[in-house]
Amino acid sequence: VKLQGKGLLATEAPLTLPLGRDGLCFPLLEEVFFEFISANGEIKLIHELEVGNTYELVFSQKGGLFRYKNGDLVKVIQKFPNTKVPCLEFIGRAEKVSDMVGEKLSEEFVNSVFKKLSCDPKWDGIFYSYCFLLPYVDEKLESKYLLISELADGAFCNELEEELCKSFHYRRARALGQLSALELVKVDQLVSKIQNFFFKQKDMKIGDLKDFRLVTDPSLSKTFIHALELELSESIVH
Repeated sequence: VKLQGKGLLATEAPLTLPLGRDGLCFPLLEEVFFEFISANGEIKLIHELEVGNTYELVFSQKGGLFRYKNGDLVKVIQKFPNTKVPCLEFIGRAEKVSDMVGEKLSEEFVNSVFKKLSCDPKWDGIFYSYCFLLPYVDEKLESKYLLISELADGAFCNELEEELCKSFHYRRARALGQLSALELVKVDQLVSKIQNFFFKQKDMKIGDLKDFRLVTDPSLSKTFIHALELELSESIVH
């Protein structure tokens, strides 16, 4: 059975729909008027987008919501076959950055790293379950990121660290000793624990919980670790 992704659906409007066997996400041009904010702050219309670039969404919809900026970032993957319409892929949220010591890890960058690793056949098994990064300050006041996962191993953790070091600010923080190496914490039944945590903390419904690869709120990190009841000194795999 082939499962098809749902495209990009916001509470305020449907934005893209996967079409064809390749699952390319086509913008719903008759339902929404799109505008896009480029990396240098310019406003672009949909026919002005360039393949490979990332933009922040602004849209107006038939219900009267005008020029709404919802914080979603999309990347132009390619033009839809036989058209000039760009295919859009959701890659993260704008201005969602984790910054304990100046490493400035953005959700967009972390999502791209996980996506790259998920395409490597040797890591297939890891992505059957869930894994994400959590900023953490230990009892020695050392700042680091924890890879929270059910199936990851030390080799995957090391390769993930190499990819994170391709970010200039993260690499510099590691070189200066401001940030310790990425460490792995394995958690059984991780997905159910994530769901229980967010449902209780945020009073959320199942449909409201979206996938994430990076926790950017330091206070949320502390309560999440406490909720998981992790004994870090025993659970961390170096």
